[in-house]
Amino acid sequence: MCLGDLTYAYVLGLRSGDAYETRDGYAYYRSGLTCLERPIQTTPVQSLDRAMGYVKIGYGGATRQIATCEALLAQCRDLRSIDNSAIELCELARGASDLIVDARSLSDSFNLISYPILKQAGGILCDLAGNSLDQVAIAKGQTVDYIACANAVLRDRVLLSLRDRGDHTYSDES
Repeated sequence: MCLGDLTYAYVLGLRSGDAYETRDGYAYYRSGLTCLERPIQTTPVQSLDRAMGYVKIGYGGATRQIATCEALLAQCRDLRSIDNSAIELCELARGASDLIVDARSLSDSFNLISYPILKQAGGILCDLAGNSLDQVAIAKGQTVDYIACANAVLRDRVLLSLRDRGDHTYSDES
């Protein structure tokens, strides 16, 4: 089975009680505080200087991650790491962030099983070269470096930033 074969996902945040689910072609978020449920979609943010996102630096992968994302770190409004990959993909799907980059060569394909939620909310998941991850096998030991973005324009700008390591003069106009 590949990531693109997944059509259903349910993710429960054990700390927050927030729940995310795909149903009938839509992605939904249920607040752990209010128990209110609503359909979700990614943000329309297209410029890096307005983008907030997550970069993975834990579990011994910080050196590779920072080297890969150096230019991006200087260009984005805010970058952090808050939780596991499944929750972070769901946060992106509901518009709480705009992008995620994991370039540590440490995440396995099971970390991406919430992909249907991101996809139904309008988000994009690709490798560090911009190729879709739909054909990546969900298998033990299968590590995946990835970019997840709210939209194609932002994905293209993240890719440009990753290719443009060391040049911190990139400026967005939109």
